[in-house]
Amino acid sequence: MLVEGFTATIAVGTHPKGVAVNPSTNTVYVTNQGSNSVSVIDGATNAVTATIAVGSNPFGVAVNPSTNTIYVTNSFNKTVSVINGATKAVTATVAVGTHPFGVAVNPTTNTAYVVNLGSKSVSVINGATNAVTATVTVGMHPSAIAANASTNTVYVTNQAGNSVSVINGATSTVTATVPVRRNPSGVAVNPTTNTVYVADLNGNSVSVIDGATNAVTSTVTVANHPYAVAVNPSTSTIYVTASTASSLVVLGGATG
Repeated sequence: MLVEGFTATIAVGTHPKGVAVNPSTNTVYVTNQGSNSVSVIDGATNAVTATIAVGSNPFGVAVNPSTNTIYVTNSFNKTVSVINGATKAVTATVAVGTHPFGVAVNPTTNTAYVVNLGSKSVSVINGATNAVTATVTVGMHPSAIAANASTNTVYVTNQAGNSVSVINGATSTVTATVPVRRNPSGVAVNPTTNTVYVADLNGNSVSVIDGATNAVTSTVTVANHPYAVAVNPSTSTIYVTASTASSLVVLGGATG
């Protein structure tokens, strides 16, 4: 059954949570939290082409389009499943910290970054070897993560710390802790302008951070508990979910 304005409604597993796209292959990956699986969707046909078994309670998912590799956080197993996009098979299971949650990839350095919510840390995974090369301590209750491949910088929201940890990808060290409003949840980066956008869940706002100075340059009021945020670098447009209003807020990157 189609909903007005939708092109398709695709049946996947139980309690779908995370979603990521490989634009190079036009393939979509959905984590099914209740089914312990990942649904693979052909973007051209909107058909599920495979269902891949992963660990317990999969949540976050990220894609490295350069290597056609997918990373899935298994929050109850303290692991990350590494999937070969060509074969649709799990090629490695990497042990990380407690309650792995968000995940991001820097395709330029072939590195994956995993937020360990229960360990207050980020696991750094070498994409060539699937080995954890560093564990970086961040703030309290870290959840979302984003990477700027242009500057080799990683940003982590610390929900209970009301801050964003800035990680240097070359050294795997925290170079700054940026205070934001209450309970930051989602984070996204515009690599073209080197600007970071943070959804402040209980601050009802979006904090805008200058990636060059790590300073908050503006705070945009957004009602109804903003949760997730995404950026289109081509149009400099920011999209924010208003979690208690069943709506999406659209911001202009140039004007706020």
